[in-house]
Amino acid sequence: MKKRELARHFSEMIRSGKVNGWFGNPDGGPWLQRLETSFRRYHDATHAIAVSSGTAAMHCALLALGVGTHDKVVTTAYTHIGGVSPIEMCGGIPLFVDIEPRGFNMNPDGLKGLHKEKPVVIIASHQLGYPCDMDRIMEYSKGAKVVEDASQALGARYHGKRVGTLGDIAIFSVGGDLTKSFTTGEGGLIVTNDDELADKCRALRNHGDRYQKKTYLCYNYRMSEIQALVGYYFFQSIDSEIEWQRERAMYILAKAPPCLVSLQQPTKEVEPSWYLLGFEVSGLDPETVVQILHRSGVSQGRPRQNISRGYRELIYQLPLYHRYMRKCPCAEERTRGSIWIDYHRRPRSYSEIDKMLNVVGGIR
Repeated sequence: MKKRELARHFSEMIRSGKVNGWFGNPDGGPWLQRLETSFRRYHDATHAIAVSSGTAAMHCALLALGVGTHDKVVTTAYTHIGGVSPIEMCGGIPLFVDIEPRGFNMNPDGLKGLHKEKPVVIIASHQLGYPCDMDRIMEYSKGAKVVEDASQALGARYHGKRVGTLGDIAIFSVGGDLTKSFTTGEGGLIVTNDDELADKCRALRNHGDRYQKKTYLCYNYRMSEIQALVGYYFFQSIDSEIEWQRERAMYILAKAPPCLVSLQQPTKEVEPSWYLLGFEVSGLDPETVVQILHRSGVSQGRPRQNISRGYRELIYQLPLYHRYMRKCPCAEERTRGSIWIDYHRRPRSYSEIDKMLNVVGGIR
């Protein structure tokens, strides 16, 4: 779909007044259904369910898996709060495990000591577009269901399969102004091959409409037709977007100055989408690096032209989550010593990347 077509469809939608899409249609409007079909096919999955946000997607996924009061859900503290708050929204209890010594994802070894606590769900978050070690996570899950949080990893592959198709159910966040690889403005998507889970997620997002005899509480997590149209438009170019960021990410990894130590590299099993690039900073203060790049004008503090400290605090360091604290030394070190580079996604050019790397390389 070209911009002119988008403008025409948008104008027709406004004139018709059918901007929501849910009146008389429990499955949403035609643009929402087109978006879901495209997303499902992209992942070679049976179901894709569009909802109002990534947090709503996680809430629906956990409820569909049966998480309730006092149920324990394993996740990492090195993640976005929107991936953890739904655990409490279900009445559950988060169990935090550490991340890998050289990386940003869950360390599967941390699951070994949790079996006695009988977690019902494990959330595997593919941070910065780099897939988790899903083979070991699935091996150590011991009957717990696995949710993939693929919000930062659209397009990444693990053993040739797209992330989002490796666990029992997956969620994606597609909100923000250019923060994700494509956007609906605000929204989320759920992917699963399980018919029962998909049926429950569709009920949960729409008041139980068409499912009037459901015995569980349902919500209004619907995505509107306006959002779906915007998302469908951006999703049509997703392959070129992902390829752009992959090529330029590899360029940065190859040319990074010695002070930037990459913690993750592609392997024959792992094909990252490189949503963001995470580095440990050697011989320099990470905060100084970030501030110099901002003062130089290279980093503008906005998506796709930004160098930041990433997660400055772990979830259990936030006041509301102190009571769930389980010390995670590798994650704590990552908050102190690393930076995130978002300087490789469209429209950043190689010459802009060279300028950024030259500034970093000149810091003393």
